[in-house]
Amino acid sequence: MEDILRSHGYAAIVCDCRTDKKLEKEAVDFLTRKRVDGIINMPVDMTGAHLNEFQKTGKPIVLIDRMIQGISCDCVLVDNVNAAEKAVGMLVEEQHQKIGLIGGPDEVFTARQRMLGYMKALKAHGIAVDEKLICHGDYTIQGGVQAVEELVKENPDMTAVFVTNYEMTMGAVIGLNEMGVSMPEEISLVGFDNLPFARACRPALTIVSQPTEKIARETAQIMLERLEGRDELPDHIVRKLQTDIFMGKSIRRQG
Repeated sequence: MEDILRSHGYAAIVCDCRTDKKLEKEAVDFLTRKRVDGIINMPVDMTGAHLNEFQKTGKPIVLIDRMIQGISCDCVLVDNVNAAEKAVGMLVEEQHQKIGLIGGPDEVFTARQRMLGYMKALKAHGIAVDEKLICHGDYTIQGGVQAVEELVKENPDMTAVFVTNYEMTMGAVIGLNEMGVSMPEEISLVGFDNLPFARACRPALTIVSQPTEKIARETAQIMLERLEGRDELPDHIVRKLQTDIFMGKSIRRQG
């Protein structure tokens, strides 16, 4: 995004809020005082309260990855429901029935979408959703460690796990290693994003891969179109992109 914006004469100020709502609000307030021309935000606060004051300026806001109900602005996302449905469906096709889910926080839009995809895949194959197989993490490595330990402990008959975030994917692999659970012999695993990590693992992980560069290009392009003030643009633009599956060797066929 920085490269594309720079090529059109715009500089980028990057603020990392580390999934902290307070830091996110402080960052938006700081950028508002700096009178920036627009804000690109991967939101943490799903109420959208942190963007209210900036929205009054009439300057463009483009959200990445997460849509906020009640905030009318542009958004670039992936089809998270379809992504999760494909990943879980792949496990079912390999004869897995007891499939754990390491999901994200309930209030996060993408977490809810990926949970929905998980449930859709199970129901489409006639498998009942078991709440014991669902664990909510906090999108951190340690959250992934704790979640996979809890799932393995509570579900001795579980044969596979789908992890819905890249940091928790790292945590789940660490957790399995520390428990001495072999992958894929004892637990098959499908993760989310972080292709370099997936390739570095032994065995290589099967993951849902998001089109990161395309997300960046689409986001920068929408922001530039808004800054140019094009009259023909709709009130808000929503771009939904498709994901791919990187096939590693972390899935074992059951039976």
